[in-house]
Amino acid sequence: MLIYCILRWGIQLQQGRAIAVPEGGKDKWQDFINSLVSNLEHPLALLLAQIITIILVARLFGWICKKIGQPSVIGEL
Repeated sequence: MLIYCILRWGIQLQQGRAIAVPEGGKDKWQDFINSLVSNLEHPLALLLAQIITIILVARLFGWICKKIGQPSVIGEL
């Protein structure tokens, strides 16, 4: 009930406002790349990207070591 009321109040806030709609002629992929690059300049976003990369690479090398018969911990090091 509370969520419904909040959504109804939010819809009422939008009435009468001029909402800017971006032009449809631009390339959406280029807009995505531009926003991604601009957001990665923030230190927190860069830190999260580095942590995700480290985890993925560690998992990959752990999987490779498991395939060759070694413990996955060796690959994760």
